[in-house]
Amino acid sequence: MNQFCFNCGGKFVNGVCEKCGKTLFAQENEQRAMNPGLCPHCNVPYNQFGTCPQCGSISENSVTQATRATQAVNFPEEQNGGTQAVGYPGGYQAPPMGYPGSYQAPPMGYPGGYAPARQTPHNGTPSGGKKNSNAIWIAISSVALIAIIVVVALFAINKGVFNSGGSGGNAPEPAATHSTATTTTTAAPTTTTTTEPGNYPPKFTKFTASSFYYKDEANKCKIEYAFDNKPGTCWQDGVDGYGIGEWLEASASSNQLVSCITFYNGFQKKNSMDLYNGNSRVKAITVYWEGGSKSFSLTDTKPPQFLWLDEPVSTRYVRVVIDDVYEGDRYADTCIADIVIE
Repeated sequence: MNQFCFNCGGKFVNGVCEKCGKTLFAQENEQRAMNPGLCPHCNVPYNQFGTCPQCGSISENSVTQATRATQAVNFPEEQNGGTQAVGYPGGYQAPPMGYPGSYQAPPMGYPGGYAPARQTPHNGTPSGGKKNSNAIWIAISSVALIAIIVVVALFAINKGVFNSGGSGGNAPEPAATHSTATTTTTAAPTTTTTTEPGNYPPKFTKFTASSFYYKDEANKCKIEYAFDNKPGTCWQDGVDGYGIGEWLEASASSNQLVSCITFYNGFQKKNSMDLYNGNSRVKAITVYWEGGSKSFSLTDTKPPQFLWLDEPVSTRYVRVVIDDVYEGDRYADTCIADIVIE
């Protein structure tokens, strides 16, 4: 039976309009979409895919269109009017391969055609499962490796910090014994670099200075007053002039870990500004330790000033050398209320 194209009226030859090229399969799909018909089992209209929404059966039109489409793809006819298929004398059109004697309806969601089954490995798992599993294990291994590297790096950094002997230039050689009108002090300990870890918080047990003021037992400003954690007492240099170049030192028999020095400037006894301004105050110092040093500038104020080293250092002594001063209104003597080594 001849069929004609609804668009141009042309005749379908081998399932294709000889005028506009439209396929018979496409035209029948349009017809089915406009009039899908009723399911003979449920008396319910077929949906746009030609299947019953209630029982799932497929309309005859859908089967016919799918069969023709499959045959047109797999078994093209000779260009002789469509009377005989290639390789099948007498015009017999063989069913699709794999479906002997009848056509298996397409699954739901694939209108008018057969959706090939998804290839599944013989072990019953999707072919992409092994790849996904490998990717997951690679990701887990990478995270574990990164974590190990971070832990090792942190351990190395911490070990390097606590074993460091500090940075900067070498500490000065021990000063010669200073003899003044008031007292004589001992020299500083010999400077040697050490990598042993230190005690924290640091605890120094011996205190020395290049000089200190001494008039009598009632009027003295000895070195211990600079390290007694009492800003009301103070150390005062015992030389003529402003005490530039004078030093104070705290030492111990074992290594101590030092990171900061808290400095209380001037004469702060009785909270008197007259005594504070009347005596000289420290303006600049250099701090020395085993294997390093660092210079600091100080403000002319009473509150504590925190002098942080670049990194914690392990040392058996800390020496503070006066580099410059704020001159006193009445006296040249330079005073330090307290030094706390932390």
